Amino acid sequence: SAQGMQVSLDHELAEQAYLQIGVEPPHQDESADTFFLAVQVRWCRPGDSDDQPWLAGLALLQAEHSDIDRWIELISELQ
Repeated sequence: SAQGMQVSLDHELAEQAYLQIGVEPPHQDESADTFFLAVQVRWCRPGDSDDQPWLAGLALLQAEHSDIDRWIELISELQ
């Protein structure tokens, strides 16, 4: 969504940590740029399967030098 995302991970993340992540949007052509976003880890818990050992909820943040405005535009087009 425009405010956050759930991700699957190979390892646990510390709750409340601030991170910069790169997201390659699905269903875009191969020339599509990676979105660089600032996030805060809101929660992290063990996943339910071997292919998703950890799940985390990430809140997207307004930050200088991030692609948050482009991300919001993309999400708006998908809705």
